[in-house]
Amino acid sequence: MKAKRQLPCDKYAQFIREEDTIWLIYTVTSLVSYINATLNSAIYIVSGRRFRGEILRMLRCQQSTGRALGESNPLSLYDVSAQAS
Repeated sequence: MKAKRQLPCDKYAQFIREEDTIWLIYTVTSLVSYINATLNSAIYIVSGRRFRGEILRMLRCQQSTGRALGESNPLSLYDVSAQAS
């Protein structure tokens, strides 16, 4: 009882419980977010040939293809035979 009277407020125990609950929710949410990012990366690496190639280029410090998803090959935009003449 003597220690309880020295607490800064009457509802200090309730405050501590609520704070612990908030930290638990924050921790679980952060873990779910990290797991989601990890699984998404793994799925992209396993299923995406182009993504896997870009990851390998990045790890080997090679230049990227620089094309956006769905973008055609820049060389195919121009007729090579027309430029030769």
